[in-house]
Amino acid sequence: FEESNKTEYGEIHKLFLNSSLRTKGEDIDNVEFLNTVDSENIYTLEYLNKLTRLSKSYANKSGIKSRNCNFSFHFERSDFIYKGNSLGLAAVCLAYNSILKNNINKYYYKFREDCVFTGEIDEKVNLLILSSDSLKQKIKTVFYSKYKKFIIPEDNLPEAKTELEKLNFIFPERKLELIPYKS
Repeated sequence: FEESNKTEYGEIHKLFLNSSLRTKGEDIDNVEFLNTVDSENIYTLEYLNKLTRLSKSYANKSGIKSRNCNFSFHFERSDFIYKGNSLGLAAVCLAYNSILKNNINKYYYKFREDCVFTGEIDEKVNLLILSSDSLKQKIKTVFYSKYKKFIIPEDNLPEAKTELEKLNFIFPERKLELIPYKS
C-alpha cells in the first residue's frame, strides 16, 4: 500500500536541526543547510536565515531573550536534493524550539510522530497557499504514508478536503485528518 505509491507521489523527508549557542561576542546567528538544493531554488539558505530571525523575533515578543545561535538544518537523507520553500513551517518550529532549549533549558515542544506539516511562511509568519499541483501531490503522498495528520495552510483546506474525499472513495478505511493553520 505505502511502498507501491512512493515513487508515484513522492516521499516524506524529516527535517532536523542541530543548534547551539554561539560564543559570547559572536554578534550574528550562523545558519547552514546541509542538503543540496535544486538549481532552480538557490535561495534556500537566505530563506532559512529569514525563518530563524522570525523565530527569534517571536521568542523575544514572548519574553525570551535569545543569544546568537548556530542553526544547522538537514533532512534525514543526506542525498536528498531539496526544492521549494515548503520547509518554512517546519524550520520555524524547529528554530523556535531550539531557542527554548538553548536559552531557558526548562521547556520545549515535543513534535508528534503522527503529523506531517508543510507550508511556506511570509514575513508576518503567515502560511502561504500551496499551488494546486503541489497540494494534490502532497495530499496523496501523506495519504499513502504512515502519518495520520497533515497540517496545511488554512487557505488550502477546501481543495484539500475535495482531494481527500476522492482518495477516501478509493480507500475508505484510510483516515487522514487535515489540520488547517493560518500562521
